[in-house]
Amino acid sequence: MENKCIDVIEENWQMRAEDLREFYELETSGIDEARNEEGVLFNEYGLSWDFVIPGTFEDEEFGYWRYQMSWGGPADEIRFYTLVDEDCFEFGYESDMYEITKVQYVYQNWFDGAVLDLDVCERRADWELACFVFDYHEGTEIQPITTHTARKGDRSASEARYES
Repeated sequence: MENKCIDVIEENWQMRAEDLREFYELETSGIDEARNEEGVLFNEYGLSWDFVIPGTFEDEEFGYWRYQMSWGGPADEIRFYTLVDEDCFEFGYESDMYEITKVQYVYQNWFDGAVLDLDVCERRADWELACFVFDYHEGTEIQPITTHTARKGDRSASEARYES
């Protein structure tokens, strides 16, 4: 029997966090176009950076910024909830305009899913690592989404690493 998402989310987050720490170290090293051990640039690692507007998914009351690392089964992403998420497109995207109120790592597989709160107090290092991801994407062009925007067959460099 296959493990439930709740049983593997912590392990999967730790693998992602290891990758993100490596990219953080590369980005702060001052080396332009720094690549990880697999030869991947950070901007090649994830699938998308976008804003999911409120109501896009059933029972989703609030919009959130999403850094999607894989999709399908399994899929994983980091969600950033901010105080001004509903006004993001009226004002444009500038990270100094947003106060991050909640960060979650979400791991999903067919008909199953789990959420890991990266709480600023209880998981400070994870929170800061996720905030690096948020800050990195400052100034990138994004579009609000109402449906999945990736094309069938698209894979990120991160997906290739975790395929069996």
